[in-house]
Amino acid sequence: ENKVLTENYNGRTIRYLMHKETGNWIEKRVHRKEFISHIVKEYREQGGKVIVIDALTASALDLAQKAKKSGIKVVSLITDFVDDTFYGIGFVRKIKNYILKRSFYKQFTYTDYFILLTEEMKERIPVKNIKYSVFNGICDFEAVVPPEQNKKFDKRVLVYTGEIRKMY
Repeated sequence: ENKVLTENYNGRTIRYLMHKETGNWIEKRVHRKEFISHIVKEYREQGGKVIVIDALTASALDLAQKAKKSGIKVVSLITDFVDDTFYGIGFVRKIKNYILKRSFYKQFTYTDYFILLTEEMKERIPVKNIKYSVFNGICDFEAVVPPEQNKKFDKRVLVYTGEIRKMY
């Protein structure tokens, strides 16, 4: 079932798109495009002006295209590059990786602004004169853990949420 989860944060409404992935890859793609069209249209009718997209999601290109065509500004959050996350071997995997890489980079032609985790990431974006910000550690700790609970921690903690592989 398709869902839109809504959350309020500091007076702003944040909406998360969740769509059901059932059927073969053609059915999934058609279903995803229909859902994105519906959501973008509804968002635009409600006065939505900017959409932030996780660049690594399967629906990023479709969402960026539809938003841009609807006059909505597109912000791409890039936490990693798809070609750094490839895995597997074999002919089918090579084709899938090629399609993923192509759609990942194509979405940037619809992007108005980029959010990057490091300054060096901008060199890998094949768009001239990009507008971007670097956010290294984008967590409002006080919003997650109340100040009175902060005092019980006497050490700093680092959480790495990436893949644990030899190359990393």
